[in-house]
Amino acid sequence: MLSFTRRIRTFVLPFHNPVRVAEVAATVDIISGGRLELAVGPGSDPNDYATFGVPIRQRRPRMHEGLEIIQKCFNEEEFSFKGKYWNLENVRMTPKLVQRPLPLWVAAMFPKAIEEAGAK
Repeated sequence: MLSFTRRIRTFVLPFHNPVRVAEVAATVDIISGGRLELAVGPGSDPNDYATFGVPIRQRRPRMHEGLEIIQKCFNEEEFSFKGKYWNLENVRMTPKLVQRPLPLWVAAMFPKAIEEAGAK
């Protein structure tokens, strides 16, 4: 039986706990039989940033730090992380992914953002 995706959602990563994003992604990857492609982005709407109380100038560094944590969740059995926005101790993420590696997309519109996304 074939099924087709009707909608794609992108996590605006600076508004979410990256360990939780990794857990949700792994769960959907399991449920879908290894068909998930995770998409994240920094967002750009100043109103969204005001709503969540996050300074918009932090959008890209928060996203990159979150991506680093997500990669650790997917690739390391246990890890600790000390960053500017997140400090985590002895993280052991479950469940585990079906896909290794999980396809990961980073939304970017401007040349510097595209270059940064490609470097990850």
